[in-house]
Amino acid sequence: LLDLQTKHTRLELDIQQKESMITPEIKKIFEDQLNEINQELQRKSALRNETEIGIRVLERVMDEIKDAEKNHLDTCYVCGSHVDPEIWRTRIDVISEQLRMRQNSFESVKKEIDELTRKKDEITRKLAEFENIRNEVVKLKTKKQELLNRMEMVKEQIGELERQKREMEDRFNKNSEVIRVT
Repeated sequence: LLDLQTKHTRLELDIQQKESMITPEIKKIFEDQLNEINQELQRKSALRNETEIGIRVLERVMDEIKDAEKNHLDTCYVCGSHVDPEIWRTRIDVISEQLRMRQNSFESVKKEIDELTRKKDEITRKLAEFENIRNEVVKLKTKKQELLNRMEMVKEQIGELERQKREMEDRFNKNSEVIRVT
């Protein structure tokens, strides 16, 4: 019985420790962080897509301007206005700078998305650990209940054995008295 009581105490402490790790407040914090990260990921993905589209447009414009410069054209293919063929070089430089800025922006957003994805994976892992601990607490509580049932059964057995012992002692004492009397 003492062994069972010791196990029960250890189980109770283990359950309390694990339950303190899985409070609803902690889970809510993780879920809120995960929601914030998902929203930020959506915004960053939209920005990345817009930036990528802008890069493709600028690359197309750059190709057209290079063709125009190469062919010494004097008419802008976009607006149809007259352009001094020597201006194409300036336009190429301007578009190249814009393209470089967009590409830098794209890489920056991509790094931010990677970092957010890493954080999301970490929080998802923590939530999975949270659920594992919660499941473990349920198992420990079941084990605790089984232990309590066993302790109750052992107490009943001890009570029954003590009753039987008293009865045997009473019989023995009666038999001893009968033997002395005769």
